[in-house]
Amino acid sequence: MHCLRTPMHRYVSYLRQPRSQPLTIRQFNAQHSELLDENRDFEHACLQAWQAGAAQRKRNAALTNAFPTPPPLGNAAPAQQHTPGTVTVARWGATPYQKRISAGDLRAMRSFAVNAQAGVPPRLQSWIPACSARAVAAAVRQIDYAAPCPVLRLPCA
Repeated sequence: MHCLRTPMHRYVSYLRQPRSQPLTIRQFNAQHSELLDENRDFEHACLQAWQAGAAQRKRNAALTNAFPTPPPLGNAAPAQQHTPGTVTVARWGATPYQKRISAGDLRAMRSFAVNAQAGVPPRLQSWIPACSARAVAAAVRQIDYAAPCPVLRLPCA
């Protein structure tokens, strides 16, 4: 049976790794191009569990002590509201909307995510700003892993 994992499990998995650093969720998002919801209580409990595993880290082993259960996503929309072939575009300070993504758009998004220095491809310039390569990479990853509601979180206009 496949265990359903939330994106917050990636944060816990990182903290369990042998040479992990005690990153906050914000720092983890920045270093790993993630868009996890910040949750101070969960973060504090995880960092306490990370600290409790000091003896295992000294042996360069993965942490096996107890970590808190990741909370549910705060802004997730129900799967039945998502239309296949679309991505929800959430721009800070604006109402989210669904954008239909063609195969060409997805190829252009992949290209921009891998090589942001080349600039935003012309077919994406009308709705993706040049400063959002990490957000595009996160959305492409969601699409690749068949997330029920892929979300592209863009900075404010």
